[in-house]
Amino acid sequence: MQILIVAPDMHPRTGGPPRVVIGHAVALAGRGHSPTVVAMIDGEEEQEVRQFWSESVRRAGGSDLPLKLFKRVRPRAAGFSPDFNRFIDQHVREFDVLHVHGVWEHCLAYAGRKAAAAGIPWLFTPHGMLDRWSRRRSKWKKRIASLVFRTLATFSRANGVHFLNELERGETSDMSLSGTPFVIGNGVFLETADKGSGGRAEQRTMHPQLAGGGEIILFHSRLHPKKGIVKLLEGFARVRPQFPGARLLVASIKQDLAYEKVVRDRAAEPDVSGSVVIEATSSGAHSFDPFAGVEIFALTSFEEGFSMAIIEAMLKGLPVLISGPCHMPIVEEIGCGVIVDPTEEGVAEGLRRLLSLTGEERKEMGARGATWVKQNCTWDSIAERLEAAYWQMSSSGQIVAKTRA
Repeated sequence: MQILIVAPDMHPRTGGPPRVVIGHAVALAGRGHSPTVVAMIDGEEEQEVRQFWSESVRRAGGSDLPLKLFKRVRPRAAGFSPDFNRFIDQHVREFDVLHVHGVWEHCLAYAGRKAAAAGIPWLFTPHGMLDRWSRRRSKWKKRIASLVFRTLATFSRANGVHFLNELERGETSDMSLSGTPFVIGNGVFLETADKGSGGRAEQRTMHPQLAGGGEIILFHSRLHPKKGIVKLLEGFARVRPQFPGARLLVASIKQDLAYEKVVRDRAAEPDVSGSVVIEATSSGAHSFDPFAGVEIFALTSFEEGFSMAIIEAMLKGLPVLISGPCHMPIVEEIGCGVIVDPTEEGVAEGLRRLLSLTGEERKEMGARGATWVKQNCTWDSIAERLEAAYWQMSSSGQIVAKTRA
């Protein structure tokens, strides 16, 4: 099958979606399909994005997968590229199926309309962007996008909608989405998911604030308001008197510089100062393995689709503290962590529960999570389910696979 995968951005600073696209592409290629990934970039980003792509594909065991990048024009958030449009116009009929990642950018709706006009089945993965919390943010911008780009009108007529879990699907119950719903999570490549090198000694060398025998709590995601980092800091401040040796490590990806200042200012306040380390990079690569030598993983987001960071932490054997909007009830169902409200009180109670456990009890919790991920979240199994969704979307139940000359 010739599969066209369209994403608004493949820069690593955008967090999980580019890694999901890579997981889909590599695993689908491993099943004999021919995926082509198309995305937009700012002019100065191409080398960095291509390096991230090639290194990520290589680590996942893939090779020579096509990535086509087109420069976007201002305003950046609009997601508009004349070169992208020309590519879609000229080549969309060469593909058997279109898979769009995201919602609001012009390029995504344009690709969907052109696929529909060419009779090519297509689906989209909203990645949590249609959750009610997300729809309330920047509401006027999204209304403009819907009016000017016909965003919601286009996506409401997609052949399929790929939700990452049932709770995300439920968040769209007030919307008119006519496409067949497919609930398929994210995955990991087990063969590349090692424990990493180093550990607490390495972290202590890089950041002396992490020294000591207390527990290290890891936040590992983008510096973005939806991730609830300030609530995590406030909850941590509440439990610090009871657990004075505990430390919070924020190993994050730079994205929102104004919000980063808010986070750093909160971390400098007396109730947590000296107990918080923040290392933020534009690429997500850090001076040490963030997962090595930590005891607890925490993500207290106000909205998530299916967090790659959570399942990676689970695979590493860490007990997890997550918020309800992370949409992963399995965490409490199998007993590999706690689910809390994304409030100061909720986070504090969750931290108190995990920090009160013995090291052995936390290891047992983490082991349950690792087992579940290995059994349910491999990219190959995800690709098999995507493949079935692609077949089902075609009007006849079968796609006559196209071949390239």
